[in-house]
Amino acid sequence: MADVVFEVEFVHVLRGRARVFARQVAGGAWRLGVEPTLGGRGIRRSASNPRALAPDGAPRLDLFVFELVHRDDVEAFAVGQRVELCEGDA
Repeated sequence: MADVVFEVEFVHVLRGRARVFARQVAGGAWRLGVEPTLGGRGIRRSASNPRALAPDGAPRLDLFVFELVHRDDVEAFAVGQRVELCEGDA
């Protein structure tokens, strides 16, 4: 499997849930399996595309939101940081 790499654009904690907004910069299609990780930190088995627009008004289909399993892991992420997605076992 080729590396799937993301660049962190925003880190957000709301109501006890930590989320990482990240743009895919390398790799192809991916699917989250059992116990996936982002940057070595556990993430939930779902990801979504937020309602974000590019400067030209087109939807940002390269931007994803990942929810961290442990809220305290949010400290491991910084804007501009590149992190690898490990899809976990199928």
